[in-house]
Amino acid sequence: MIVSVARLSPNIAPLENKGLQNRANQRLHVTMTRKMTESRRTEDVRKNVAAHRARLAAAGQVALNTYVPGELVEAIDQIKEQRGEQSRAPIIAEALRFYIENAPRA
Repeated sequence: MIVSVARLSPNIAPLENKGLQNRANQRLHVTMTRKMTESRRTEDVRKNVAAHRARLAAAGQVALNTYVPGELVEAIDQIKEQRGEQSRAPIIAEALRFYIENAPRA
């Protein structure tokens, strides 16, 4: 039969394993540090995106969001790959410019 120290005498505290206790604290510290690092990384990304958008706005660029059929996106992506563009934006801007310049005037 196993009897705990606490049952024998209320004045004697049970022995604690300091090694395991410290180990748990180390793991907690690593986890918290990782979360703080991810938080800093997220904050850096947010600041970089805000700075990028500010530079675009200063250059006269305006964001345009719209829904288009999937086949148009596929065609734009094919052109993007052929030209080696990094994004769809230059292809869409060129297509809009071409359409506006060549649209019949009423």
